[in-house]
Amino acid sequence: MKHSRITICFITFLILFQFALQKVFAYSGNDNYVFPLNKKYFILEKEENNYQGFTILHKADTSEIKVKIINNLLQNSFAAQSVKLYYYAQNYLKNTGQIETIEPVFLLLSGNKGGYTRKGFYLRKANEKINKSEVYYIDFSKENDNEENYLGSFSQIFPHEMGHVIYRLLTRKFKKDLPKGVDIHFSSIITDFRTAFDEGFALHFENIAFEHEQNLSLKKAIEKDFILKKEVVERFSAGYLRDFYLPFRLDYYRITPIVWYDIFENIKHIEWINNNLYKHKTKTFKIRNAERAIFLRNSGVNPDLTEFKNYQQALSTEGVIGSFFNDLLNSKLANNYEDFCFYKDFLNKIPNDTTPEKLFTPLENEYLKVFYVFNKYLDSISLNHSPLITFMQGYLCEFPIEKGVVMRLFEEATGYYFTKNTGPEIWLLNKEYKHGILLYDQFGGNKVDFYSFNINAADREDLLTIKGLKNNEIESILKYRDSKGFFTSLSNLDSIKGLSEMNKEAILSCSFDQNFINTNKKELKLYKLIFSGLTRLFEKGLFYLFIFITFYYLLFYGKKHVMKIFTVKYVIRKIIKLYFLVFLGFLSVLLANEPLQLFLIISVVFVTIEFLLLKRERNKRDAFHTSFFIIVMIMFSVW
Repeated sequence: MKHSRITICFITFLILFQFALQKVFAYSGNDNYVFPLNKKYFILEKEENNYQGFTILHKADTSEIKVKIINNLLQNSFAAQSVKLYYYAQNYLKNTGQIETIEPVFLLLSGNKGGYTRKGFYLRKANEKINKSEVYYIDFSKENDNEENYLGSFSQIFPHEMGHVIYRLLTRKFKKDLPKGVDIHFSSIITDFRTAFDEGFALHFENIAFEHEQNLSLKKAIEKDFILKKEVVERFSAGYLRDFYLPFRLDYYRITPIVWYDIFENIKHIEWINNNLYKHKTKTFKIRNAERAIFLRNSGVNPDLTEFKNYQQALSTEGVIGSFFNDLLNSKLANNYEDFCFYKDFLNKIPNDTTPEKLFTPLENEYLKVFYVFNKYLDSISLNHSPLITFMQGYLCEFPIEKGVVMRLFEEATGYYFTKNTGPEIWLLNKEYKHGILLYDQFGGNKVDFYSFNINAADREDLLTIKGLKNNEIESILKYRDSKGFFTSLSNLDSIKGLSEMNKEAILSCSFDQNFINTNKKELKLYKLIFSGLTRLFEKGLFYLFIFITFYYLLFYGKKHVMKIFTVKYVIRKIIKLYFLVFLGFLSVLLANEPLQLFLIISVVFVTIEFLLLKRERNKRDAFHTSFFIIVMIMFSVW
């Protein structure tokens, strides 16, 4: 009797455990009606040779640690849900006669950092090469064999890239334009309407994946990593801001975005999306230097919670688009199910005696409504305004009962009541301005010989790049535009009072030329980025040192004595000391949670050793004074 009770308890435990696993890892129980293929996805590797201009891919070795990790996540994380969404989209296209073949997910593990959505390859099977030139695949980094359980890892990036694939599949006339803006895009940067929508729709998947992750151990690990990384980013971003608005600093923090800005981006993809912060402008302190102001504005480090971007800017910012779709997918509208006939085309097989509520989770339900609108209304080739405007018009037409909520969500994400009356994109190309195109590269290691912007989405700093434009003229241009809503054409410049004829011609001369941008863009070089930052340290440190030495010795010792002291050997010793301490300060910024305290301890040890090694009293005094100046300068920069 005792053994039978144990057996019953054990069987009951197994049943409950199996049910719990299904509850954790199954997003909806309709797999039999969704997937037409036995193999939902293929993890691939790249071959060295190409074939007919396309990459050749073959199945990856399943015994590799990285492949095992990714394989597990494709089954036991939100990545599995994004695969299912991909099949919903394909089923719809096939059932409505828009495609003939449903393809599995193709995932390439390469050495490329980050994720990329690519189109066209050949799949090797034994000695056969199968043409997949019209098929999308995702290129994901295979840098290491670490567990993918951190912020910005596979379970968020893979759904992001699947978002690109789904969007491009559903908009059957999709054309990937080269961005008209020259800056390498980040979620805060203002770009063109199409790029912002494509990137923004994909972006929202990262937060959706985070919030709807049902693998609880994975979600807990990501949440813990989020908290730790946020503390690091807050320190770096605060120092970054001080580098902009405080003079006489060595710009340590402006050199370091390559260390922390990607982390900041991943945090924004969660926190800023949830709090609709992308709609806000960035404070730039009215910086006169255009390049400095553009870098600060593009970073988004200092959002102004009292001022919104204008309507054109909001619709040109991928973070704003991502915020809207995140709010829509997480809204109560997900519980508004349509009649069963609406869903039939999204399935591979039609089940009997069931309801949409049983077949689809609320999240899936809302995605299917979004997919339907994408396919019916979005055409990125002929579209001449923001795709979000077209999406809103289509969604409100198809689901009019949801109008009130959707309009409110649009306003919360953009800062504006929905209207289709948006200004055209009027792009200018300034060929007389050199511009650094990468946020990591704050000192222009990688520059292009031009700058482009849409005058309807321009800020003060954009217009500053046009040589000769005065502050009052810039203010007049922006005031006129904002009072009218937007420019309809550049002929509106004739109506702006206070704008000189010469500067009006300077603006008109900046005619946009996409071919010029395409042929004059330069390949990014990491060594140039590093070299430009180190050069900045060298120049600033040397400048301040010579100013100090000159004024200090002229004040206390007189001109003749200074000339005696200023020997080559003396100067070299001071320079060596300077850069030794500057380097220690830089290491403190990079490595310590409390860099000021660490550098202070290092400085005390250094001065003590220096004092003990020097024998002559005059040398000790001289060394102390110069060391004190250098240390104070560095501490001010480390803070």
